[in-house]
Amino acid sequence: MNTYKLYEQLKAAFPKESAEALAHVLSEVAEEIQNTVTKQDFAELKATVHELAEAQKRTDATVHELAEAQKRTDVAIERLTEAQKRTDATVDRLAEAQGRTEERVGSLEAAVDRLVEGQNRIDATLEK
Repeated sequence: MNTYKLYEQLKAAFPKESAEALAHVLSEVAEEIQNTVTKQDFAELKATVHELAEAQKRTDATVHELAEAQKRTDVAIERLTEAQKRTDATVDRLAEAQGRTEERVGSLEAAVDRLVEGQNRIDATLEK
């Protein structure tokens, strides 16, 4: 708004001081009107806030779903951990059994060696 032009127009109808005061007041009113939120601005803001609220609800639902999935994952990990402990115990038992088997095989090898030696002595005696 051109305050000087407004003043010039008011000066034609009012005394100089009154025209100047009116021009100043009208200029301030015009500036206030420009800075005032319109109904359309408010409606747009309201719509935006509504959209944000809906997005927040969706985010909350997603976070809740993620928390539930995390709980299920934690339970699955716990079950896997227990299964791993059982597997480790089974492997330990198998290792012990393997050790006993190796001892027995060693004993059998020694017995076979003794049998072979005995057989060799028998064969040598038979040849004489």
